[in-house]
Amino acid sequence: MAAGGGVKAGEKDLEDFNVRVLYDKLEDQNLHLAGQLARQQEDLRAFYLKIQQQNEGLRELLTNMDPAKLAELERRLDERKAARIQQGLQSAGGDTGPNIVNAAINIAGNKRKFAGKLL
Repeated sequence: MAAGGGVKAGEKDLEDFNVRVLYDKLEDQNLHLAGQLARQQEDLRAFYLKIQQQNEGLRELLTNMDPAKLAELERRLDERKAARIQQGLQSAGGDTGPNIVNAAINIAGNKRKFAGKLL
């Protein structure tokens, strides 16, 4: 009790607290946890379903795979890579002008010298 005959805040809270309030709080927490567990269980089911579908797709792919077609596809990809490399080498070796190794630039009477390779 306070000096003026009133009740302290802590004592008032304790007086309002009883077994019914305790059980209500516990029930609320129980419902909240049950909801969270249900959501996580649903997410887990969706995750495993997705994995199962991907697994089935891979199984079908491996079952229906024709080794001859796979070898032909790899050969074509190798030919494309070789053609791109050859094309890149031809364009790099073409007449694109000289490579600048050292340059002196005159800007409004101020001479600036740049050294280095510009490829």
